[in-house]
Amino acid sequence: MILINTNKKYKKEKTFEGKLKQVCYLRCVKAGQSQNILFMGLGKKKELKLNQLREALIQAAAKLGGAKVPSFTFHLGGVAVDCDCHEYLAQAVTESLVLPLYQFSKFKKDALQNSGVKAVTLAVDSADALKAGKKGADKAGKIIDACNLVRDLVN
Repeated sequence: MILINTNKKYKKEKTFEGKLKQVCYLRCVKAGQSQNILFMGLGKKKELKLNQLREALIQAAAKLGGAKVPSFTFHLGGVAVDCDCHEYLAQAVTESLVLPLYQFSKFKKDALQNSGVKAVTLAVDSADALKAGKKGADKAGKIIDACNLVRDLVN
């Protein structure tokens, strides 16, 4: 109920309208517990393409990385894009969420403290989606490792 009322409030105030790549991050603390919510704009549902989803996820990951969020979860089942393959969707989402989190901190003293996101979780709806999602996430992991190695070498 709080989420629905908050969403209506933001739409009314035009703080968050759901436009493509629009991000609104809420930090909610209640009695020692925190539940943070990130609203991510994807534009019109019928017009959403996989590359647009990638761009929006990159924005969202950068926002979460900057906010030093220790972990976050993304639900793959709630996304309707022009790609029906769970494996490719999981690969694209994983790449888009993890690649912006890269930090070169080998020579920084304070690098281990407050280093940001430690875990990204992808949630799926079925066993078939889980199997395909694991394959896609594994492929993405190899690509991410290669990109980060190149970044390290350049730095």
